[in-house]
Amino acid sequence: MVLGLESSLTVAELAHHLKLPSAKLRRWLRLYWRTQVAEDQPIEKNSQTVSSLTLLELLAFFALRQRGVSAQKITTAHQILGWIYRTKHPFVDLTLYTDGDAIYVQTDQGEIVRADRGLQLCLSSWITPFCEKVSPTDISLGNENPQA
Repeated sequence: MVLGLESSLTVAELAHHLKLPSAKLRRWLRLYWRTQVAEDQPIEKNSQTVSSLTLLELLAFFALRQRGVSAQKITTAHQILGWIYRTKHPFVDLTLYTDGDAIYVQTDQGEIVRADRGLQLCLSSWITPFCEKVSPTDISLGNENPQA
């Protein structure tokens, strides 16, 4: 599936491309919107379309959830990173890592920072061996439980 950044798909089209039941995708979207991560929520929540940027954010959200990160920590990281980097889509724009509990981000200078209110600088050599890089394309779509 190839999408431009400004393109959008209906939920049914998206479910078809992702090989997911539409009901499951709608359930994931409701959970995603409930966390208030989706900046464009008011426009998309009542429509039947999803933008490609929202899709990538949704997939990153669930990739983090599958690795055990709480929705609250994901939401906090999203808000903080969005504010610092002045972007509505930090999970698309930045390199993320997780140890299953915390979220870390790689800065433009290559440093690793914990993506929470403390913004603690971490030694890359101590963090990256114990963390997984998270990408929106890493999600296991066949898994029924987004927290698996």
